[in-house]
Amino acid sequence: MAQKEGTPIKHLLEVLEGTESNDGVTKAKPGEAVINVPLLTSSASSFYERMRSLLDNKEQHVIRWHTIHRTLGRLMRGSSDDVFISTELLRELVADGFLPNDSVPISVASKVQYILLKYRIVQEKFGLPELFKIAVSEVEVTLYGNHNELYVQALYETVRNSVVYDEDLREENDRSKAFADMHLYIACRRALLEDDESALLYGVWIKYFPEWEQFVDIGGKDIDQIPSIVHFALQGIASPIYRRIARKLRDQSIYFTVLRELLERKRDVLMEDERAVQKEIYATVAQLSQSHSIAVRETGMRAFWYILITKTAVILPVEYFLSKLFFPPVETFPLLVNLVFHPTLLLVMTQTMQVPKRINTDMIVFGVERILAGQQTDPIHIRSVKGVRSIYFTIYFLVVLGVFSFSVWLLGEFGFTPINTLFFMVLLGVISFFAFRVRTKAKKFVLRRYEEMKPSNFWFSIITIPFIDAGRRLSEGFRAINIFTEVMDIFIEVPFKTLVRAIGIFLPFLEKTLLRVIDMFLFSPLAFLMRIKRSFSIFIKERKEDID
Repeated sequence: MAQKEGTPIKHLLEVLEGTESNDGVTKAKPGEAVINVPLLTSSASSFYERMRSLLDNKEQHVIRWHTIHRTLGRLMRGSSDDVFISTELLRELVADGFLPNDSVPISVASKVQYILLKYRIVQEKFGLPELFKIAVSEVEVTLYGNHNELYVQALYETVRNSVVYDEDLREENDRSKAFADMHLYIACRRALLEDDESALLYGVWIKYFPEWEQFVDIGGKDIDQIPSIVHFALQGIASPIYRRIARKLRDQSIYFTVLRELLERKRDVLMEDERAVQKEIYATVAQLSQSHSIAVRETGMRAFWYILITKTAVILPVEYFLSKLFFPPVETFPLLVNLVFHPTLLLVMTQTMQVPKRINTDMIVFGVERILAGQQTDPIHIRSVKGVRSIYFTIYFLVVLGVFSFSVWLLGEFGFTPINTLFFMVLLGVISFFAFRVRTKAKKFVLRRYEEMKPSNFWFSIITIPFIDAGRRLSEGFRAINIFTEVMDIFIEVPFKTLVRAIGIFLPFLEKTLLRVIDMFLFSPLAFLMRIKRSFSIFIKERKEDID
């Protein structure tokens, strides 16, 4: 399929064929020193990371970013030696399962050292806390590549002339074309990569300060513009308009996700006829949908067991103790309901997701073909909601008040004490929010246009949205308590990983010692007895010969 000259896809293909993109850490050459982590250390650390990120339900690169952020911060608090920090970071990423074992060259640590050098110099001059997040993002891109940046730029170039604002929004954007351009770029990153705010910050940073990645003259005049660029990026990320644009870009993000998989897997197919290209697009959509569906269901199943075990081992004893302390005697029925209801609800909500019909796949293939052909995308309308938001919020508040009041009354009728009710409502909110996110994630390859053909049940949404919204606020509130994360890092993660590392270091010594002990007390005596037996057999044979 021939590509039109000057189109974003044509430019994307040219860049992919060139050397502008970074593929991340490459496999070590023969004889080159590599990062090695014992199997026991790797297994224990990767298990810890999986348990820690189980309920995050985020994209893999986002979880990876937070792991680098947490590990690098912990290492830098304990040492100022960048050589040690860089090597140890790579070692922990290998142990955590984010990099392959016996494959990462130790020389990669020098690239991380240079990033830390830039960070320390700039941080000492300006003292901006956001610079550490930028350094973490640069480390992540250095280790894992930046192909995604190319597809974000292609999506941005494809839709930039298709976004249509309402009059008041258009007037606001006209006052600052730079902010309007940045909002659209951030929305493209959000829609395609599902980046969080830290990754969005780095995306804007690199877009408007591309010299940073090759920043050799750290003391040059360009360093003076860093605070203004950071401030500019933070202003753009703080604006809610990019989220509204990102929601509208859902269909286009699906097209580019399929296109990315197609180009990464079988780029040469674009040189074939249209029928072959269409067949390959169908196969790509089917493969992505199936693998994604399996991953989402596995997430739901793991979360079910995690919640059930956690409630049985931790939450249920706390609820029982508080009930016995404030509202004796303790009733068994509310405790049993609080133990079983929430994991069961999570299991049902995450395992009963419907598969979209064939028309959704046909629409995706048609959209990808239009992009490959360089055709203009459909207009994307961004409407203003200033005039009705206050009215809707008032109605929503009354609905929330009614739903929660009815729920509390109903639980009281079943014999729930205030403690039982509090545990039930809080857990229902958190579980509902997590299940909602899993179900939303399961719709990653369901077009917005397809969903609009079958609108959701209005009354069911009215009942469930208050609990989901409450769960979101509770989850954000828990994450905002940074002291919990610090306590977990200091009192759980640091001792655990130190112990695992120590075992990994002494394990070869222990293995050798154990083999020596076994040889001394088992194999050597057996060998001695076997020699005695052999000698005695020879003696008996000789005696027989003498007798004969």
